[in-house]
Amino acid sequence: MQSISELRKQIRGIASTQKITNAMKMVAGARFNKALSLMHNTQTFHNELKVTFDAISSVLEPPSSKRKLISVSDTIPEDRIGIIVMTGDKGLCGDFNTSILKEANRFFVDKGNSVKAGFGVGRKASNFIRSTGLTVKSEYPLVTTGIEFAFADKIGREILSAFATEDLSSIVCVSSRFHSMGKRSVTATPLLPLIAKKKETTTDLLIEPLDSDEVFAAMIPLLFKAQIFSLLQENYVSELSARIRAMDNATTNAGVIIDQITLEMNKARQASITREIAEIIGTNEVIK
Repeated sequence: MQSISELRKQIRGIASTQKITNAMKMVAGARFNKALSLMHNTQTFHNELKVTFDAISSVLEPPSSKRKLISVSDTIPEDRIGIIVMTGDKGLCGDFNTSILKEANRFFVDKGNSVKAGFGVGRKASNFIRSTGLTVKSEYPLVTTGIEFAFADKIGREILSAFATEDLSSIVCVSSRFHSMGKRSVTATPLLPLIAKKKETTTDLLIEPLDSDEVFAAMIPLLFKAQIFSLLQENYVSELSARIRAMDNATTNAGVIIDQITLEMNKARQASITREIAEIIGTNEVIK
């Protein structure tokens, strides 16, 4: 049995860890509320932009130079795939990173040699892509204070450039989707080519000028970057929710361990007191 001083030292160490995990939970919680609001706004912007894109596609025929970036079918070509993997830079967030990398690994296994280019958002994603033997075309370390549109703009520009130079047929993003504090899922979302759902009915959308090249040259990059921004925000919110739950569980478990060690320490102290009393009584009996 450990001594009382050793048990007290353990309690102090675990209590110190408990303070750290509780502080991390509170920091993640403060960031979560702001990120959740921004995620909803970003998704609304992307959805409205997609509606506009579908309306434009119903009126204007995409130019031949842009047809590789647009598809009217829900089935995307899979002969030369570029994959974006979004994870976090750090751990201490439960199975958040692990679940994303498992889905990415499953995607690699299913598609085999069809995956020709990898883009890592977060250090863990970049390290995973390297482990598959695929060269990381671009890697993007995350900023822990939040996701700005400039970050999505940079990713979008570089991936659109790689889509052309690497002669890719499609771009797929593996990331976490947020449903609630207790529920997340990991999906492989097709990003390119953009799916244009043409409407049969006429639209009252006024397009000026009626230059197909100019309109789609502006619309395609904007919609693509907006979708990346939306996925980045949702992935970040999922990471924060996972960290809140992980740190809450760690704080609770630390409290349980402290209670167990305290009980053990009290038993040891009681045994010590009982032993001392027995020795005193025994000594008195000898004296008599």
